[in-house]
Amino acid sequence: MKKTWLFVIGAHLGIVLWMALWMPIKTSAKKPLQVHTMVAQTPPPPPLALAPKKTTPVKKAPVKKAPMKKPSPTVPAFLARQLQESIAKIEQKSHKEVPKKPLQAPKWIPELKVDGESHFAQDLIECLQNTLELPEVGAVKVELTLNNNGSFIQMRILQSESERNRKFLEEELKALHYPAFSGSLKTEKEHAFVISFCSH
Repeated sequence: MKKTWLFVIGAHLGIVLWMALWMPIKTSAKKPLQVHTMVAQTPPPPPLALAPKKTTPVKKAPVKKAPMKKPSPTVPAFLARQLQESIAKIEQKSHKEVPKKPLQAPKWIPELKVDGESHFAQDLIECLQNTLELPEVGAVKVELTLNNNGSFIQMRILQSESERNRKFLEEELKALHYPAFSGSLKTEKEHAFVISFCSH
């Protein structure tokens, strides 16, 4: 049995050696060579720089030099003071208004008409002429309302040629003391008289 086993083992070893030495070595299949083509990208051409436009140079106007001011001669202080005083006097004279010639006021009212009862009208005329002196020449028409005892009630200027005469009568007629009603006016409680003052 031992011989048989040894024979079998030896036979196997011989076959293995023979196969190892004499069998053609299998060439490994060559893999095909893979070639990758790389396309080199050419860089884009640089943008063409625009040619700068020719700008026409703006001609600057020549700057005129201010003429040198000559130093003004200094005026002495006393002369300057005299000039200021004379100018002030001239201005004062120019601002003064030309004085109006005052109208001579008559010492009494030469013409006075009263629309009313004749007897009392005469008394009223004498009262007014003896008390009033108009400041200016001119006519004034007044409506004067009196109480039967001669007291003042109211007045109204109807017409006036002089503003001074108008204001004068508005003040004076209110303060006067008039005679009491006489004749046919005695029965009336009050009466309005139209009086025309005229000085010339």
